[in-house]
Amino acid sequence: MGVIFNLILSFTLYFGQASTGGVRRADILEGAVVSQEPRAGAPAYGQLHVGDVVTSVNSRALASPFGSAGAADLAAAVDDMINEIRINGEGKPVKLGIADPSGSTRTIALTPQRATPGANPTIGTVLSPNFEVKLVTASNPGEAFKLATGELKSTVTRTADGLFKVGSDAVKGKGLGGAVSGPIGMIKVGSDLIRKDDSKTVIAFAAALSVNLAVLNSIPLPALDGGQLAILAGEAVARRKIGEKAQGAINALGVSLLLYLSAAGTLTDVAGLMGK
Repeated sequence: MGVIFNLILSFTLYFGQASTGGVRRADILEGAVVSQEPRAGAPAYGQLHVGDVVTSVNSRALASPFGSAGAADLAAAVDDMINEIRINGEGKPVKLGIADPSGSTRTIALTPQRATPGANPTIGTVLSPNFEVKLVTASNPGEAFKLATGELKSTVTRTADGLFKVGSDAVKGKGLGGAVSGPIGMIKVGSDLIRKDDSKTVIAFAAALSVNLAVLNSIPLPALDGGQLAILAGEAVARRKIGEKAQGAINALGVSLLLYLSAAGTLTDVAGLMGK
């Protein structure tokens, strides 16, 4: 029931946003934008600046789905361009089509280099998705329902992908790093948003947080709704009840894992607040 309630709450918040202030949508624009000044000594140093847009690589325009798109589409579009630069190879000049913030265009030639031995050849800057965010307000309840459904689906997908990556990295022994945040981190993010006095962002954060709780609660771990459903499904397939000792051991394992994740998140939050 907790999962369903959280999803309904998120949908309601998105529906309210779509009907009144509008939901934020990202429109993909041409190319990939330079989001960080090139490091000193890098091929792009003095050639590219923050705000410049790389529109083509070796006369090949960035292949991206223009118009409204999700985060995955944006990331894939930039990866496309970065791969083109890497494929070009080290020591071989790559021609880049550039559009600066004033609207003027030019073509430059840069020679990718390896920052460290064994690393991929790069031009020494950070390329990010080129998009603009706009508010889309529904003109009727049907449109609001469609917008809210799209936002909910997108948030659920991103959250599930993120949790899967965290779990996969943990299994591979890469650790949790800063990927897990605890209650302190959530409170800090919430308070920072409230200080900005942006109600749309606060509502979007509340909706995303509710989705996070829904997805997390649906994981088939003991002590969570997903775990209880998994136990019931196992009993239905086996046509017998799981013994109390076995169920107790399973629940203890699940609680221990949740406590570990909570502690890891709290330590990450505290370290972040202390600037370590």
